[in-house]
Amino acid sequence: MNSQLWIESSSQFCLPGFPSLSGSPRWTAPKMRALFWPSGGVCWQVNLYLISLRRSGLAISTVNTYASELSVFVRFLDACKKELQDVDDDILVQYSDDLLLGRKSGSHVNRLLHRVLAYLSWYQDIFPSIQMIGPSGTGSQVTIRVRHARSGRGMFRNKIQHVSMVPRSSSRVVKPISSENIRKLVMACDDSTVSNFKGARDRCLITLLADAGLRREELTWVQCSHIFEAVNRAGRLRVRTSKKSSNPEREVPLPEETLRLLVNYIEITRAIHIRKIRKRKPGFIDGGWAFCTCAGEKMAPIT
Repeated sequence: MNSQLWIESSSQFCLPGFPSLSGSPRWTAPKMRALFWPSGGVCWQVNLYLISLRRSGLAISTVNTYASELSVFVRFLDACKKELQDVDDDILVQYSDDLLLGRKSGSHVNRLLHRVLAYLSWYQDIFPSIQMIGPSGTGSQVTIRVRHARSGRGMFRNKIQHVSMVPRSSSRVVKPISSENIRKLVMACDDSTVSNFKGARDRCLITLLADAGLRREELTWVQCSHIFEAVNRAGRLRVRTSKKSSNPEREVPLPEETLRLLVNYIEITRAIHIRKIRKRKPGFIDGGWAFCTCAGEKMAPIT
């Protein structure tokens, strides 16, 4: 059985559309996931949904998260020998039970169910002849109830409920990683590789994660110039925010010791590594990424 039900597009991939708009964020789709069935056939129904989300302006990382969530449902349908068009209340209840048996929390189960319901709503809009989802009395295959709920900011929003949803699990007590464990991670960087560059890079990477609380995608956007700017800005590092539309910048304060570590890494270890790459690959252009790969390219968040 396949461990994952998707493949990623190339870093230069653009969605088909108007050639004059190929450079627009709504049309570029680098590393966007495409789903397939466990049998190997393309899951075109879900892929259409993912393309629609990207064209609406949703970030690639968000679209890929939705692809991962829907891949769980695709695998379940394949095991039950059902098609997406066959989905009804009974199938969703069975899906919910199957997730709980897999030891998923109530909140995780409901999040996966919400993604399926959102997909079915989109599917019905595209193919209105099929009454896939709707309130009781509409003759829909999937019966939902929509109620108005007040959000934490005092605003009202529509909340979809379905009989397959389960009570939320009790909240886990999440504690920050200890300073001792961070120290052990930093010390392990040299033992995990024979490359001086990789060891130094990973030490700086972990230190910056610990001191600035950056998300992994934000970390890959940090450039050498940002580090040098921070030296002249009282240690305040400019960072692109990954969880907001248009990725606005914010400033993160860094300890003087951490900033000094980053500058030494860029001016010495990274500079030597880039010179070696240029000798091997004449014409190589340095993109300026602070935490580049061993080949000198931009790191992927998953790395």
